[in-house]
Amino acid sequence: MDSTASTSLGNSKLKPPKLEKNDGTGKWRKAAVFDNWENDLRDILEVGDLDPESQDAMIWLGWQLEGDTKILHASFR
Repeated sequence: MDSTASTSLGNSKLKPPKLEKNDGTGKWRKAAVFDNWENDLRDILEVGDLDPESQDAMIWLGWQLEGDTKILHASFR
């Protein structure tokens, strides 16, 4: 199973890296790992010109999650 997701967003000339899917287990429980992932996520949204508070950003975020984190995200939405 591929642990990365496409990050083609917006019209930017920058091509953001693929963001590793977060399942909330193992390494994702380490604050530094999660913080780096969140920073990359925010950078990708900015490069893609997506408002982090928008519905599109929430949908895109859900595509970056797996397992219980995806279920929790769906409940929040």
